[in-house]
Amino acid sequence: FFWSLVACFVVVFVFWDSPLLQPLKWLTVLFHELSHAIVGWLTGGRVHSLNITGREGGICRISGGNRTLILMAGYPGSLCWGLGAIFLARRRRSLKPCLVALGAIILFVTLMYIRPLVGFGFIFSLATAACFVTLGRYGTLAAQRFAILLVGVCSCVYVLLDIQEDVFRVGGGVSDATLLAQHTGVPAWIWGGVWYALSLALIGAVVRMNMRRGTSHP
Repeated sequence: FFWSLVACFVVVFVFWDSPLLQPLKWLTVLFHELSHAIVGWLTGGRVHSLNITGREGGICRISGGNRTLILMAGYPGSLCWGLGAIFLARRRRSLKPCLVALGAIILFVTLMYIRPLVGFGFIFSLATAACFVTLGRYGTLAAQRFAILLVGVCSCVYVLLDIQEDVFRVGGGVSDATLLAQHTGVPAWIWGGVWYALSLALIGAVVRMNMRRGTSHP
């Protein structure tokens, strides 16, 4: 399993700027916005809509809830989706039902919250839900494992690069970190630094755990 994980990291780095990985980048943005929505729900807020764009942008409109926690949720949330996918790839018997369940969750979110109905975000999310359900029902174990592992690795790498782009680039524009800085008074670079360090630590821990070449769990 460790070498499969390494191979996925190599594929992601080699083809990062290739159109082949573009759908996975959009999926990571969807995970990011969905993480904001989940924390909004958990803290008593109301999610009005969410959307992603073809330029890897996203927005989640929420009223109420704990604004600080909601703003904090995007990067750690998408990282957790990615790490969860990596852990799932080790579990043979869980792959099929979890892929179908993930597709069903994305379908539900798409129909209920992604707006506008005629737009890139809605069409992409609908197609993504269909792909996960189809892969879970009809895909081979090897295809299921490779796909979910690639999703996980891409999401983890995207988080690191996105933090660099949004927080540490001069004139990076509005980001979760800048909004948090406005809301809390803590500088954006501190938020970015904390997220970046946490992401590196968790990704490193996952890689070390998988350096043991044990067989996959049932």
